[in-house]
Amino acid sequence: GVGERHAAENCCDLSDEEDVLLDRLGGEEEYGDELRRLNHQVTSECSELEREIADVKRKCAGWNDEANFRFLCIKKQFHGRSRDLMVDRLCMEFPHLSREQLQAHETNVDTLKYATQRKAAAFRQWRRDRLQLLRRHQGSLEERQRQEEGQQARKQEHLGQRERQKQLHGKLDVERRIHSAKRAARDRTEDETRQRREAEEAEKEQALQRRVQEVKEKAKEIGEKKQEHKKRKEEEARERERQEAEERPRRMERNAEVVRMRREMDELKSKEQAQQRQAAEEERLERERRLLAAADKLRVEAQRDPERLHKLPEHAKADAYQDPFVSVTRGPTAGFDERRLMSDARYKLAAALQAAGLFGTKAGHEAMSRASAPVMPISQVFGGGGYPS
Repeated sequence: GVGERHAAENCCDLSDEEDVLLDRLGGEEEYGDELRRLNHQVTSECSELEREIADVKRKCAGWNDEANFRFLCIKKQFHGRSRDLMVDRLCMEFPHLSREQLQAHETNVDTLKYATQRKAAAFRQWRRDRLQLLRRHQGSLEERQRQEEGQQARKQEHLGQRERQKQLHGKLDVERRIHSAKRAARDRTEDETRQRREAEEAEKEQALQRRVQEVKEKAKEIGEKKQEHKKRKEEEARERERQEAEERPRRMERNAEVVRMRREMDELKSKEQAQQRQAAEEERLERERRLLAAADKLRVEAQRDPERLHKLPEHAKADAYQDPFVSVTRGPTAGFDERRLMSDARYKLAAALQAAGLFGTKAGHEAMSRASAPVMPISQVFGGGGYPS
């Protein structure tokens, strides 16, 4: 960061490095001139700042170190707060001074602080400029040295390259003679191989011609066989046509007989279907007639009696078996509550049979069917009052 760079600039020993660089540069005066010009510039600037600081210190001659320290502490304490509060606090601390004197001393203190900071900044800038100048000339010197070393290395490389070229030319001459001998031997071998290949190709050509002649003869023989087979096929086809022409009248007669028989079978099937439909219709009419006769025979002949709707039906008076478990689990909406359930003889009988293990037996069922059930009033069965509570 910036702090690390400033620390590196402050900790480096510029004088020793500058002396070493001047020794390495030898007779070159460029670096020395720039360094003297930089020193003269910072000297003049620091002299001017020192004169300004001396003038400010003369203006603050009436303030000793203790008073000045107390003034700076109060000013630092009220930094960022109201200026009137700070002035009032200074008047309390220095009652023998007026506000104008305090404000003038504040101005002198700020001027002295600013001049001191400028002096320190000028000194730091001088060190940075010296360091930059030193690094620039060091880089230039190192670059020149690298160039000289590069030139020397290139020169050595050039000499080595010339020596390697001489050695390479010698090796190339030897390899060229060896290659010429190998190429002559290869040419002789290729000529022998070409002659042998031409002889083999000539033999293959002769064998191919013989094979072609054999194939032609075989093809001619196969063609003659095909012609004979084709003629035989044509004769067989003419014989089949003659036989078909003789067989066609007989086949037409058989087909006509088959068509006549199929028509007769279709007519018989149509007649059977008509008879079946007629029999089904007669059966339906007979069934309707019997139903009408039974309805006339069983027709109820009685007068209308609206009062019978308010009477208890006969089937309600019959004793029917009801499972107490179903009656219990259905709750009061089925016509039972706790009081009615505990007073029901069927519930007590069912509980006794369950305890004895006879509830699921045939005897238990018969006993439960003979138990009398409580009769619900007719007003609750047909009335609008709902179920009993």
